Amino acid sequence: MILSTATSIKFGSSHVDRVYHGENFEFLGHDFSYTLDGSIVNGNGTPPSSLAGDPLLTSLIADYALIEGESFESRGNLTEVIIGDGVNNIDVNAFDGCGITDLTIGSNVNTFYDSCFNDNPFTSVVLPEKSSSYNFERRVFQNCGNLTGFTLPENSDHLSEEMFASCTSLTGLTLPLSLQIIGRQCFNGCSSLQNFTFPTGAGQNIREIHTRAFHNCTSLTTVDIPRDID
Repeated sequence: MILSTATSIKFGSSHVDRVYHGENFEFLGHDFSYTLDGSIVNGNGTPPSSLAGDPLLTSLIADYALIEGESFESRGNLTEVIIGDGVNNIDVNAFDGCGITDLTIGSNVNTFYDSCFNDNPFTSVVLPEKSSSYNFERRVFQNCGNLTGFTLPENSDHLSEEMFASCTSLTGLTLPLSLQIIGRQCFNGCSSLQNFTFPTGAGQNIREIHTRAFHNCTSLTTVDIPRDID
């Protein structure tokens, strides 16, 4: 299948074997490279750094196992991203510094690597239910200054180091009873966060709050801490 005029493309599909890059379309993914002269290309390739911020790519549907590190870094015109159920891991800085306002994440993602969504303007993140815990490395949503709400589903057990650092608009969190660990400086600089209540009830598991987890939360007035934590 050859695609000639579009602003978005689903990639990772076995049905796409050639890609045409024209005035209104570009393709970037794990399985293909592309050129700027409109040629048809095949095989693997890594885009040159000069393409960072290319205005052609505005919408993306990704559905392959690994979204590689820095694949879409600094693409400020990329506003809509759908992470399909075929994606297992989102690598380091994969979407760092993009313009994502509309983010959908599939239920089969296992690991969010360092800074993979750092510095994006989306306002909320809702992770889908799954039977095991998501794995978060450091600074996953750091510097997302418009982020106001985050939902972590049941069976997930931790929030990582600096995960929400400098998310200055964050006010609402929905957390599961399965949560066990809040990492170092997890909420550092969340200046709009006024109250923080840990989940309570049968099965509550919180046991560790690490150093400076709420450092520089200048509006924070109440932290309801359960008993029996380290």
